[in-house]
Amino acid sequence: GDIGRYEEGGEIEYEGRADKQVKVRGYRIELAEIERALRQHPGVIEAVASTREDVPGDNRLVAYVVQAGDALSSQSRSQAERVQKWQKWYDWLYSNPAPHEDLTFNTIGWNNSYTGVPFSEMELRQWVDRTAERIASLRPTRVLEIGCGTGLLLFKIAPHCDSYLGTDFSQLGLDHIRQEISKPGRGLPQVRLLQREADVLDDIGGGAFDLAILNSVVQYFPSLDYLVGVLEKLTKVVEPGGHIFLGELRSLPLLKAFHASTLLHQAPRWLSRQQLAQRVQHELAQEQELLIAPAFFAALKQRLPQIGHVEVRLKRGSYHNELTKFRYDAILHVGTGAKPTSEFEWLDWQKGELTIQALRQYLKEAAPTAIGLGGVPNARLAADMKTIEWLADEGRDETVGQWRALLDESQATGVDPEELWAVSEELGYQADISYSETGAGGQFDAVLRQRLAHEESNSEVVPLFAIEASASRPWSEYATKPEQRGARARVASELRDWLREKLPAYMVPSAIVSLDHLPLTPNGKVDRQALPAPGAVEAEPARARARTMTEEQLARIWAEILQIERVELDDNFFDLGGHSLLATQVMSRVSQTFQAEVPVSKLFENPTVAELAAVIEKARQQQHGLVVPPIRPALRDGPLPLSFPQQRLWFIEQLKPDSQIYIIPAAMRLRGGLNLVALEQSFNEVVRRHEILRTTVAIKDGQVVQVVHPAISPPITVVDLQAADRAARDGECMRLACEQAQRRFDLSKGPLIRLALLRLSPQEHVVLLMMHHMVTDNWSAGIFVRELNRGYEPLLKGDSPPLPELQIQYADYAVWQREWMRGEALGAQLAYWKQQLADAPLLLELPTDRPRPAKLTLRCGRHSFVLPRSLSNRLTELSNKEGVTLFMTLLAAFQTLLYRYTGQQDISVGSPIANRNRAEVEGLIGCMLNIIVLRADLSGNPAFRELLERVRRVTSEAYANQDLPFEQLVDELRPEHSLSYAPIVQVTFTFQNAPMEEIVLPDLTLEPVEIDSGMVEYDMSLIINGDAQGMRGLLIYNSDLFDASTIDQMLNHFQMILEEVVEDPEVRLLRIRLQEERREALSEAVFAYQKVDETDQFTFGS
Repeated sequence: GDIGRYEEGGEIEYEGRADKQVKVRGYRIELAEIERALRQHPGVIEAVASTREDVPGDNRLVAYVVQAGDALSSQSRSQAERVQKWQKWYDWLYSNPAPHEDLTFNTIGWNNSYTGVPFSEMELRQWVDRTAERIASLRPTRVLEIGCGTGLLLFKIAPHCDSYLGTDFSQLGLDHIRQEISKPGRGLPQVRLLQREADVLDDIGGGAFDLAILNSVVQYFPSLDYLVGVLEKLTKVVEPGGHIFLGELRSLPLLKAFHASTLLHQAPRWLSRQQLAQRVQHELAQEQELLIAPAFFAALKQRLPQIGHVEVRLKRGSYHNELTKFRYDAILHVGTGAKPTSEFEWLDWQKGELTIQALRQYLKEAAPTAIGLGGVPNARLAADMKTIEWLADEGRDETVGQWRALLDESQATGVDPEELWAVSEELGYQADISYSETGAGGQFDAVLRQRLAHEESNSEVVPLFAIEASASRPWSEYATKPEQRGARARVASELRDWLREKLPAYMVPSAIVSLDHLPLTPNGKVDRQALPAPGAVEAEPARARARTMTEEQLARIWAEILQIERVELDDNFFDLGGHSLLATQVMSRVSQTFQAEVPVSKLFENPTVAELAAVIEKARQQQHGLVVPPIRPALRDGPLPLSFPQQRLWFIEQLKPDSQIYIIPAAMRLRGGLNLVALEQSFNEVVRRHEILRTTVAIKDGQVVQVVHPAISPPITVVDLQAADRAARDGECMRLACEQAQRRFDLSKGPLIRLALLRLSPQEHVVLLMMHHMVTDNWSAGIFVRELNRGYEPLLKGDSPPLPELQIQYADYAVWQREWMRGEALGAQLAYWKQQLADAPLLLELPTDRPRPAKLTLRCGRHSFVLPRSLSNRLTELSNKEGVTLFMTLLAAFQTLLYRYTGQQDISVGSPIANRNRAEVEGLIGCMLNIIVLRADLSGNPAFRELLERVRRVTSEAYANQDLPFEQLVDELRPEHSLSYAPIVQVTFTFQNAPMEEIVLPDLTLEPVEIDSGMVEYDMSLIINGDAQGMRGLLIYNSDLFDASTIDQMLNHFQMILEEVVEDPEVRLLRIRLQEERREALSEAVFAYQKVDETDQFTFGS
């Protein structure tokens, strides 16, 4: 398929491939297949797939599509979703307390983009006063304000009007205003308030108002068309001669200057010019608000002839902040009103080398009736314009710190518009100031007119500025397109899901870009060189899940500080809206949460969750003088040791040789056309890739070691049950499944994995997979399922499974663990655990239904349950609010339950952890499970919120010391040995979060089958698994100790505890009400361990 041509010198120049086949990350991919699959979607007219290497070394697949009208994501849906998004955000914002005592001046949400903190009260009072003055100059009597918020302008303007209608989409904002105007003495009966969106105006009569206000609202509109629609309606409800005031408009021509200015302020000193330029470009691509070019309003008159004239005016104010630098006001004159004129002398400020002093002298001496000043350099923007030039100059090599120093040293240039207003007012002139030309060059124009005796005369004629009469351009050039950003992301997601159903995962493009049309060469072919680089919204979002407690807690900290719903491992802090001030807050929380001192600079250098979590872990280790070595392939010239978890399993296997407790069963019912050959090949490929699945255990020279077999194909047992009737088939199926789950493995002979297929009919099978815990754990199950899934379909087609070879194997991990967990590393973590578990009770004395036998069997019962989605959501909200993980909240509730049943104030619960806190082992099958002990101090009858903080602290410390194998901890602590209970912990709690990929096989539907192995290791093990539907739980208990009815009652109490603590986190543990049928027995158990103060007395069922 390769194409080449001979050069004159006999060399061959490679020109590509005839079949458009490319290689991406080791896979050969036919681009035509991707294009064909995209064109099959009813919403796609044309599609092109290509590879790009926008970042050196990162060759990726990108697809480009032309949509068929609105067949994909509709614009109306996009606009509605955007409005709802902002509505939710403002409802949340207004639910916070006001920052000032004066509630008519509620500035909640007015934060500085440079620092992230609220603007000063003086800045905002000046801003409100200046805006209100500009509106008052229009002399309104009947006002409609759209987006009145908390009433900043309403309380200034309404007292001087006959009627004032304020609308807003946030009911909380309106409630705040209602509360204020209802106070005695406020006296604003002319004010009416309505909750509605900005475009709901059809029920208002024509000419009902002489002024409509939209202040600091337009930037949240979903599109320019939406704004035009609102303005068209307003021209009907505002009477001729009235005005539409649009305030705080963000300027599109100054958007780049805005991002350059704010990012320069926030960036670290060492950042290069190129890096800052990249950040600016990224922010431009990420812009979510509606920014409008001032020239749009001149063009608007052609669209809406009801508008007689427009005025574009710079903001007033002496503070140089984003409100005065990058925003402006526009005043639309409805119908006939003031007549624009340019009949006065214009002076070029720069050509005439004018100054403020020279202007003052000229106005005093010549006293012109009116004068125009053109091209005045704007002092507010001088530094920002220099920064734009610096960023574009490839010859400059200064760092951010050096550039800031140069700006500080440079002489101030330009004229502050406020100086011009001050001179005008001083000498009896009225100054109107607007942008020069497009408004992008950091210059402004000004017209100064003498104030006449009658103020009305001044408003009969208004100056006409060049920007207000500029020639119209294509409509799309006047504003950003926030609604398209969301639509493009939805389109990309929708098409990516479509491709996943039709193509292998490695053929799904990392980005899908929507274009109006494909670029063509003069010959009419697609010009691949002209295809644009994908933006951030079109690229596939990262969905990597937290692998460690550090990553999970760090992601939660980011989400809380950045006020966003979800943070992924690969998300960049600054891309999510972070800046230097927020970075400081993050690192302060990091210090508090992880007890590790990490400088703020580390966040700038490691801006993703995964990167920063690794830095935090390293810092915590180095505080103990430790650095964890990488895992590398071990030499195979001698015996390979067992890992610590394997050693523990082997030891228990010797103690209880007839036990099946460590057989991990899984079963799946398959309906449809199953290809047994492809299934067996895929199964064997997983076994080939992972040495641990070909491993047995042997004793050599007195040492227990791993033996890795070079090749092994575990047989698949096929049992045909088709001859039996349906009921008999199902019964036999469950019998065989339980039989398989209880059939022992021989650790010395292997294989320690077996697969059985029960054929119920030609179109229905049950697959039984049994693995010994020596070679797997819950995390490994997810890897096994994922690789089996990804191998089946290619093998079905006769292709090889697209799985890269592993860099290390489980035996390498075992060698690394043995070498690492000794000496200093062992000593540091062992010292922590010895201190943490000093004087801990040997036994959690739960009241049992039968006396504990001298030798406890492993017989178990199981009780599954479901927590309602509403309760699950409230538990998540509580966790976020309290700054803890959901695991910590559930653990605290479970320990509360144990406390209420035992009365013990010192409770230790075991928590099995994946122990996959190193990137090298994420994709390895094998048992890395460890158990950490989470000891809770419940003394003093604490409030649940207080217990949560105790649990958070203990859990964070435990995870920082999670590497010490539980079996070594048992050896070191040497608790009193007993065959009647497990050492150190008898109760465990697990919150399942191991990644389990959904199995999707061609022509098959799959349904899990539950198998009960009938064995339990502990007195009680609570397992909770969360998903979008809520939380599902399973309590496995020793049936020698507990009856099913007791367990059912315990789980009822557990849910009662959860419901009470989400309702009132301040509730004290002994005040949580439990309806208890066995009141006397349990009350006695509690009071036997603790004397309760009179003020804290309680009863079950109270």
